[in-house]
This record gives sequence, C-alpha cells and structure tokens, in this order.
Amino acid sequence: MKNIPDLQEKIIIQKEIIKGIKDLPPYPEIITKAKKAIRSQQSSIGEISDIITNDPALASRVLKLANSSFYNVANQIGSIKYASQILGLTTLGQIIETASLAPLFKEDLKGYAIKPYWFLKHSLFTAFCAKKICSVFLQGYEAEAFTAGLLHDCGKIILSPWIAKYNDIYYSLLEKDFTPIKAETTITGIHHGQTGYAMTKIWNLPYNIQLGVRDHHKQRFQANEKFSAIIKIANLFSQIYFDETNTKPGEFGEINSVFPDIEMSMETIIEISTLAFEYTQETLNRL
Repeated sequence: MKNIPDLQEKIIIQKEIIKGIKDLPPYPEIITKAKKAIRSQQSSIGEISDIITNDPALASRVLKLANSSFYNVANQIGSIKYASQILGLTTLGQIIETASLAPLFKEDLKGYAIKPYWFLKHSLFTAFCAKKICSVFLQGYEAEAFTAGLLHDCGKIILSPWIAKYNDIYYSLLEKDFTPIKAETTITGIHHGQTGYAMTKIWNLPYNIQLGVRDHHKQRFQANEKFSAIIKIANLFSQIYFDETNTKPGEFGEINSVFPDIEMSMETIIEISTLAFEYTQETLNRL
C-alpha cells in the first residue's frame, strides 16, 4: 500500500487538479442562453423555443423528458413551444438543464467505485429535493437550488483519478471512521466540495450555486447560509432514502438539525422523497 502523500506530493497533486479544472469544457452555452431568455420579461416563448430547436439533438431530449408521466400532461407534447406553454418556463428550464448536463455524469468514478448511472441518479434526486425544499423555505431560489443540487458532487469527476491512485489508503481511512471528505483531504489536501466550487467558479455560475456546491458537507451554517444548508439537507435526503452506494446512511433527525428554521414533519420528508424518487426514475428512463 502506498504511503499517505506528504506535503510536497500534495502540492504536486493540487497543481494537477488545478490544471484539470482549467482544462474543463465550458458550461453548456445553451443553458446560459435559455435561462437568460427565461428570466427576461422581454423574451417571447417563440424566442426561447428557437434557442432550443437550434440544437436538434438537445430538443429531442428535452421533448422526451417533457413527456414524462411525472409531469402528468394529458396530451403528447410535440414542440418546445408547446412544452413551455403547458409546463411553464421554470420547469422547462429545469428540463433543459438536465438534458444538457446529463453527459457530464457519463464519467465512471473509479476512485469512488461509482458507476455513471448511480452518479446521475444521486445527483438528480438531490437536485429535485433541493428545489422542493427551497420552494417552502427559500422561495425564489428554486432554479438555483436545482442546479446546485445537480452539480453538488461534480468535484468528484476531477478528484476520482487521484482517489483511484491512492485507493488502498482511501478505503483504509474510511475503515478507520474517517469521513469521505476527511479521507479526500488527507490524500490530496482538498475535498470534492472545494473542487466542485472551483469548477462552478470557472463556469461563472451564480455565487449561491458555487457556495452550495462547496459547502454541502459543512457541519455548521451561519444565518445567511440558508441556501447552502438546503443543498446539504437535499444531499442528506439522497443518502438516507435513495443512495444505494451509501454505506453509512444518516439518521432521520439529521435533516432537521442542519439549520435552525428548516424543520420538516415526517410526512413532508416522505412526500418530498417519494416525488424525488418518481422524478429521478422517470428522468433516468428517458435520458
């Protein structure tokens, strides 16, 4: 088994990680354009439709997702314009983002022994939970919460090769009751939340999203960090209810202990997780 990297080796690792982040492909421009058009009160449904239909492959994926039984649409949706009229622009934006970012989750995270299917599954579930929690406790930030939930583990894409290189050490640390975050930091000097933060920063995503990705394993939150706390809670939802790769699921009480004024009844927790399960399965089946 390799030794834990010393300070000099960690510096070399971090330089390579930074290089990997800088070499990332740009954030899909179509998401930025579509979201900007959706936010603009001057943009018409036709203009938004034109943005999507200019990319036929994406338009096809968007329509496939829009026709999911999850959205309970009576008639078949055959155009982006009709989808925006029936589902609303906010939901359409979520669908566009999901369809555009899905290729990001095709990575086999060998270091963590996570297959692409499970990676996307966990990310989708977390995204939906984050959006639903925001709709109750931080209204107006639902779209950003969905994005942050979807991308919260994206830093694992960059860290995975290094965790794979030191896999014996990583799992031996977990066996010693290190948290995954502490094990990552022990090996590389940084954790996947920090790496994901750097990725979302390079992509020039809103600051709330950057912080939500960075802090989704944080233990304590300040009063002005409710958004980041919601991303952590959404991640806990996934760990407790859905993520078969999780070997040490948290207790239900964890959800209501993250942030002082975020408290949910068991009925609400079950309702959100049931809807998130349905949304995730339908989306996975159609991507």
